[in-house]
Amino acid sequence: MNIGDDNSFSFGNGECAVKIENIDDLIRKSITELNQKGLFLNRVFMGNFNGANLYVDTDLPFGAAYTLPGVGIHIDVRTHQDYIGTDQQKEQEAIQLLKHEFGHILQATKYGKPHFYLLIAPVSLISAATTGQHQCTWTEIEANLLALDYYCKSFNDCFWNSSDYPVSEFDCSN
Repeated sequence: MNIGDDNSFSFGNGECAVKIENIDDLIRKSITELNQKGLFLNRVFMGNFNGANLYVDTDLPFGAAYTLPGVGIHIDVRTHQDYIGTDQQKEQEAIQLLKHEFGHILQATKYGKPHFYLLIAPVSLISAATTGQHQCTWTEIEANLLALDYYCKSFNDCFWNSSDYPVSEFDCSN
């Protein structure tokens, strides 16, 4: 596989090569096809978070979320209720999850969407499905680091819950 500077990528060589010019078009087309097959039907657009589309996905269990750069951040119903609610502690926990998910968008910005979807997303998905330490996977730690750096520099918001959202392997050993 080759990833070009223009975010195009190709598989194979010679007559068997496949080149995809625009990853955003591929993502939109894939989401449309998944919708037609009955997936993603239970998501509702709720606005945005730092310019990223924010969706509530009614199929997600509490505390679960995922990000599709170029599409948006998907969170569960209860987290969204906490985000817009009146309990400050629950609101802060919801915002921390959203900041972490925004970190995945920052990964796609840093490395390009092809790299994100072909390397980072599969590692993260497998980790979430198979390990009890998903938050300690390199994909998650890096998303946390990028988000912390972004929020600290852009908004002077340097608060970070490193016990739930580790920023180093050391945070995972406690």
